[in-house]
Amino acid sequence: MLAQVYGTETIRIQQNHKCNDDRFIEGKHFFKLEGTELKAFKNRLSLSESVGKRTRSLVLWTERGAARHAKMLETDQAWEVFVKLEDCYFTQKQPVPARQSHPAIPFPKERRFVVTVFPD
Repeated sequence: MLAQVYGTETIRIQQNHKCNDDRFIEGKHFFKLEGTELKAFKNRLSLSESVGKRTRSLVLWTERGAARHAKMLETDQAWEVFVKLEDCYFTQKQPVPARQSHPAIPFPKERRFVVTVFPD
């Protein structure tokens, strides 16, 4: 999904993450679900059918992590997202309320994420 937003291939998101792993902090920029965590996540989501049965790991990007990709990727769509982030940052007067996530899944206060599936 993140790759679609930025007009690129999923492999580019994976490569960008791997090549810049020191710039992405797990728990702040992304969450990686594997094993029982992934199974519980799939069972609780109504959209779980979009996560393949054989998927061994799932990366959930927070808004901060997705924004980092916008800065690093060199596509027109990524640039547009970065411009919108700048516009929002410099014109925001009141904080935007966070959307609710599933109560059983611990996410940071911002409680927003983008899903990227890494096929193994």
